[in-house]
Amino acid sequence: MNSLKRNWTFLAIGAASLALGAIAVLTALRLQTLSPVAPTAPEPQQAIEGSPVPACQLTFSLALASPQPTPSVSPSPGVSPSPGSTPQPTPTPSASPSPTPSPTGIGGAQLGLDVEKFVDHTTANRGDTLTYTVRLRNSGEAPIYDTYFDENLSDYTDYQAPSMACTFTDVSTGQTTGTSFEIDNLSDGFDTTADSEVSSLDTFRVAGDLTEANNTWDLDLNDYITCTYRVTVNNAVSGGTTIRNVVTGHADDKNGDQPNETQLTDTDDTTVTVNMIAASPSPVPYCNDTCTTSSQCPSNLVCYVASGQTTGNCRTPSCTGETDCICEGVSATPSPTPSVTPQVPKAGTMWPTLFLIIGGIVLLGIGLAF
Repeated sequence: MNSLKRNWTFLAIGAASLALGAIAVLTALRLQTLSPVAPTAPEPQQAIEGSPVPACQLTFSLALASPQPTPSVSPSPGVSPSPGSTPQPTPTPSASPSPTPSPTGIGGAQLGLDVEKFVDHTTANRGDTLTYTVRLRNSGEAPIYDTYFDENLSDYTDYQAPSMACTFTDVSTGQTTGTSFEIDNLSDGFDTTADSEVSSLDTFRVAGDLTEANNTWDLDLNDYITCTYRVTVNNAVSGGTTIRNVVTGHADDKNGDQPNETQLTDTDDTTVTVNMIAASPSPVPYCNDTCTTSSQCPSNLVCYVASGQTTGNCRTPSCTGETDCICEGVSATPSPTPSVTPQVPKAGTMWPTLFLIIGGIVLLGIGLAF
């Protein structure tokens, strides 16, 4: 009884096969006893010997249309001007505008100011120092006066204070000497009061003197002023970022603050690409970044300041002595989960089932043979 319950599916298949075979045999026997139901086609009539066979004759008439002559096209007469009308002249194209001439000074001499900016790196990491060089040169044919430049630092750099230094080069003598300067922080607008060099400098002006009448940065032909200063790539920048800094130079054709001065300007910029690597070899982001308080570090790190130091580094709270922010002895490897092998049930076929299946197949073959 248990075997029948386990193999009830095969028994059902066998019974179905036996039933199909029996149906096939009965259907074949029934088809042999049925008479054809299609009507008998009539035989063709035979003509009686000697009697005439009527013939069919068809006549076709085809009417063709007469060709139509192609009408000739007479040429249209040209349009002649109406009496009394005045012919219009062909318009003359306007001349291209002339280029704007370069500014000229006293006596018609050409004025020129050439601004150049350089950086000592084209790529950098977070925390690297960049040195900028700005050069203001008289590229004209007459002296220029009261030169100065405006700097607009990128948000990804911080000014290193104090780092500004300026020199004056007299090309006629070949001598380069240091020159004094004043800085104005332009974040609060321009004024003639000099500001101190601080790390918060972002947009600022550099001149021999912020008061135009006292500015001694006057340049004869080919003479130039050179200023250098440093910035630090800050930690807010990500890899692949391009740091661009723009500087604008100014000068005029008259010494001091005078009416009807001719203003000269020129711009130049530099670009530095931040490398796609972290500032430290640690896999922990921002590990070892310079800091003074923990608020400058991510939430998972603290600012560790060694004894006697004023600045520190972002470290893991539980092991501030580890420079890679990885605490030794802590394993984060999870335990493996044991795998479970599924148990496949044993299957078998009883002989009654095989008998029913084979018998059904035999009966099905006999029915198809008829």
